[in-house]
Amino acid sequence: MAEVKQPRLFEDKKRYKKRVSGKCVAIGVMAGVLIIFALLKLSVEICEWYSRNISSALIKAANALTGWLPFSVFEVLIYLAAALTISFLIFIIVALCRKQFKRAFNSFVDLALVVFIVGTVYGAFAILPYNRKEADIPLYQGTTELDEEAVYAMAEEYIDALNALSRSVERNKNGELIIPGGLEGLNESLQNTYEEVLTSDYFYDTDSHLKKWLWPELMSAFSISGVFFAPTAECNVCTAYYTTSVVAAAAHEMAHSKGAVREADANLVSYYIMLNSSDDLVRYVGYYTLVSDMLDFIVGVNLDPEGREELMGKLSDEYFADVRFAAQYAEKQGALGGVGSFFNDLYLKLSGLEDGTDNYSPQDEGDMVEISPGENGEAQTVLRITAFNDVKKMLVEMFYQK
Repeated sequence: MAEVKQPRLFEDKKRYKKRVSGKCVAIGVMAGVLIIFALLKLSVEICEWYSRNISSALIKAANALTGWLPFSVFEVLIYLAAALTISFLIFIIVALCRKQFKRAFNSFVDLALVVFIVGTVYGAFAILPYNRKEADIPLYQGTTELDEEAVYAMAEEYIDALNALSRSVERNKNGELIIPGGLEGLNESLQNTYEEVLTSDYFYDTDSHLKKWLWPELMSAFSISGVFFAPTAECNVCTAYYTTSVVAAAAHEMAHSKGAVREADANLVSYYIMLNSSDDLVRYVGYYTLVSDMLDFIVGVNLDPEGREELMGKLSDEYFADVRFAAQYAEKQGALGGVGSFFNDLYLKLSGLEDGTDNYSPQDEGDMVEISPGENGEAQTVLRITAFNDVKKMLVEMFYQK
């Protein structure tokens, strides 16, 4: 069997060593930059300054480059990255099989170089903002000892408003919600609301853009309803889900583009925006999304599960129809949801969020207590809330009146 010769580059030891060494030095420099970012991230004050002055400017510049394009640059980059990674791996395996070890090592170094370049660019945009201050949203600062009648009235008025909105929004002949003006109309509505409602200088002054994927089924297969990629400044939204999910995801990803980097902060900001929107559909989705949180007050504060069931019974037929539609759409998605959740959880933990995907839904603090038997004659154990999460603090601040 004839010996497989190495290409000239790999036969020339000096030239090979010089080229590989140069790439390794570049990787070392970028690793050093990432370490510096990690050290700077320990200071909340530095992170806050960086977010307001550097990260915001970078995102604004990226938005100017990609915002006018009718497709998602991030989606294209995903496909290119996948193709490049597969090509490199095949190249390395073939080289190893041919015993071209220098060639295989050089290809491995090339792949590592590309990974570090992407990581460093992303780090410049997003590493420090993960440890900035909490989002500047009005929150209730009092205790959980609220007046029971006022709590019930708050929840009842909330449901009345939700019901009215559920009947005022546009629907198709099947009763499904529709987005007037499509994704472009939703983008304009949300952008206007963000500009009107978020007056704090905490948030970035960016003209955000929602982007629909050419292949939304890929996002939905991994149970991804939306993703914001800072280096392209695009709010990618999966349109394979039901309208309630599309609107909520759009508001959430736009919150990221405005500087609410952590998932809990992005949720909080997007909820506040939706509840304060002048757009009936956007406001309805806000009420729709948080109805369970509102009803939690009846159990967690009033210790009244029957009162919660009573209020649930007052929800409109349109609301329950939307719940069913959302479930039906979701059933068709998520074939690889476990994979998507795993990598999202890993990414968030690597970004400094120890709770990973649990950061999306911070929990209330409380004690489990047993309450007296209800009509069915059975005692129940419920969570008595002793400390509200930020979403409930926002709801109390907005809706509670004693």
